[in-house]
Amino acid sequence: MYKYLIFFSLFLFTLLFAPAYNPVYALEKIEVTTVDPQIISYSGTFQSHNQKVVANQYGIFMTYMNNRDADKSERNTWRLLRSSDGGKTFATIYESTNYTLVPVIETDRHGTIYLAHPDWGADFTETNSYLYRFTPENNFTKPTKTTIPFSSGGGKYSMIIDEGRGQLYYFAYNGTFNVIDLNGKIKSHYQFTTPGTSAYQVYPYVYLDANNNLYAAWTNQKFGIYMYWDIHFVLS
Repeated sequence: MYKYLIFFSLFLFTLLFAPAYNPVYALEKIEVTTVDPQIISYSGTFQSHNQKVVANQYGIFMTYMNNRDADKSERNTWRLLRSSDGGKTFATIYESTNYTLVPVIETDRHGTIYLAHPDWGADFTETNSYLYRFTPENNFTKPTKTTIPFSSGGGKYSMIIDEGRGQLYYFAYNGTFNVIDLNGKIKSHYQFTTPGTSAYQVYPYVYLDANNNLYAAWTNQKFGIYMYWDIHFVLS
C-alpha cells in the first residue's frame, strides 16, 4: 500500500510541478523579395520603430524611402508599394517628395490604408503633419489628405489605429497628441509633453493592447548630452 501511495505522490508532484509543454514548430522556408534594386538612401526605413508594412484582404502594403537627400536638407522621396500576389512582387502605387521621413502605415478591416508623416519644410519652420487615406473604392489611388496642424517638429512620430472606437492616434516629435477619426477629421489635438528643466522628448510611441488600453511611451534626451537619458510611459 505504501508503494502505491509513494507512486501516486510522485505522479501528482510531476503533474503539478512539471514545466508547461511548449510545442516547437519547425521554421518554414523564408522567401526574400527585392522591392527596389536601385534605392538611393542610407536609411530606407528610418524611424524604424514605426510600422512600415500591413496586410489586408487587398494585399500587402509597405512604405519606404527611395531617395534621401545627400545634402541632408531632408527633402526625401518616399513610396507606397502594394503586392497582390502574396509578396512575390511589389508595385509602386504612390510616390511623393516631401521634407519628411518614411510615413507610418495602418489599415482597417474595410481595407483602407492610412499613412501619416510630418513636413518641416525647406527651412525647418513648417509645423504640420499629414494623413493620407487610400481606399479600395479608388483602387488605392487619389488619396484624400488631411492636415494635422502643429504636429511636426522633427522626423520621429508614431500612429496606431483604434478601430473599435473608429479613430487613429498620432503622437508627434513635438509632444502633440492627436485623435483623428477614420474619415480624416481631427477630433482632438493637445500638447501631451513639454520640455522639462533637464530633458526633452525624442522618440514617441503609441500602442493599443488586446483590451483596448492605450499606451504612450517616449524617450528623453538630456539637454547638451547625447544621446538618450530615460524612458517614460503612461497608460490610458
